[in-house]
Amino acid sequence: MSLARIDPVLGGIPIHFPSGITISQTYQDIGGFTSHRMMNGAGIKQTHWTKIGTSISGQGFLPNGIDALDFGQPLVLKCGAALAIQSVSNVMTLPVNRRSDVAVTARAILDTDFQSRTPVNVVGDIATVDVVAGAQGYLVFYYPQITVFATPVQENIDLNNSTWDWSIECEEI
Repeated sequence: MSLARIDPVLGGIPIHFPSGITISQTYQDIGGFTSHRMMNGAGIKQTHWTKIGTSISGQGFLPNGIDALDFGQPLVLKCGAALAIQSVSNVMTLPVNRRSDVAVTARAILDTDFQSRTPVNVVGDIATVDVVAGAQGYLVFYYPQITVFATPVQENIDLNNSTWDWSIECEEI
């Protein structure tokens, strides 16, 4: 099951796959959450807020071309890696912070397999997947778009092989 290759875009500048023969993106939740223990040892989790932390890295034969961005200012990041919501229902609420320039897609879950693309209709933030006979659930894929503080690009240039390794760390503001 593969999704379309989508270029990430940072501060309006696409990070093209040709400049990064390989590009990867990781996500992690960052936020105001902690675990506490009660007097009887029972655990509780307290959450005040959560945001997205993400890292984009690549390797290629050309630099990524985003060195001129003002990393001291907030930047809009259109992510290149999809996230998914899974539900037994065919109706799901999507996050508001998603790319509007990339279509939401869906798949039905059949036993331990996924059906190839299943039609999905999005109105506002509600995704309605066409019902598939025998489906145990549905997956809806979207690409986040968030405003971030990004670290300046970390680059490693291999002069012998003319390759660039680079990474960018971002935190949603």
